[in-house]
Formats: sequence, structure tokens, C-alpha cells
Amino acid sequence: MQDEIKYQNHPDNGREDPETESVFQEQKELLEELFEKTEGYILDNVELMRLKVLDQVADSGAALMANGIILILGLGAFALLNFGLGFWLGEILGYPHLGFFLIGGFYTLLTIVLLLFKESILVKSFRDSIISHLLKDKTHESSDPK
Repeated sequence: MQDEIKYQNHPDNGREDPETESVFQEQKELLEELFEKTEGYILDNVELMRLKVLDQVADSGAALMANGIILILGLGAFALLNFGLGFWLGEILGYPHLGFFLIGGFYTLLTIVLLLFKESILVKSFRDSIISHLLKDKTHESSDPK
């Protein structure tokens, strides 16, 4: 109660100190500027990350499509070569069907070997290839003269 009376009777009661108000206003403006700059920084970083992800998706999609076209053409050529090899081996052996059985047996054996060593041969190399493609350094690429 005694403190309330002292405060009410204080000579500065009801009046604000212009110097204190100026300091508070300056601090308020600095904080607002800091918040604006922080917000801008965060928004810029979010946009940068979005663009980086978009770049990686575009690169990966383009590589996938290019490899798909090459795969389709390669499989067509591979099938024709296998037919030719099957007919040729059949002619050498005297029975056309034996050439195709030999080719089929070779691919069956190759499939079994790949199944047995799938992790060390296929999965690891595909995983490493995908990771190196996704983590390739764009700045190094763009600085190389072509």
C-alpha cells in the first residue's frame, strides 16, 4: 500500500521520458527490421531448397527418359542378335531348335548367377550410381568450359 502511494505521488507519474521513449522506439524498429530480414532469409532459403529439389527431379527424370529410350533400342537390337545367333547355332548343330536351347540355357545360367550375387553385383552398383547422380556437384559442372 505504501508503495502505491509513493508511485502516485511521483513527479514523473503520467509523463513519459522522451529519451526513454526514443530508445524504446529505436529498439522496436531494430527488432522489426531483424524480423523482416530473418523472414526474408528463411523464405529465400526455402525457395532455394525448392529449386534445388526441382533441379534434381528434372535431372533424374531426363536421365531416366534418356536411359529408357536407349534401353528400348538396345533390347530390340539384342533380341534380333539373339535370334540371329540362335539360327546360326542351329544351322551349325544341324537342328534349328538346339541353337535356341543353347541361347536360352546361357541366359538361364546368367540369371542364376545374377540372382546369387544380386546384392554385390547389381544392387550396390545401382545404389552407388543413383547416389552419385543425385549428389553431383552442379557448381563444378557449370565452371567447366565446353
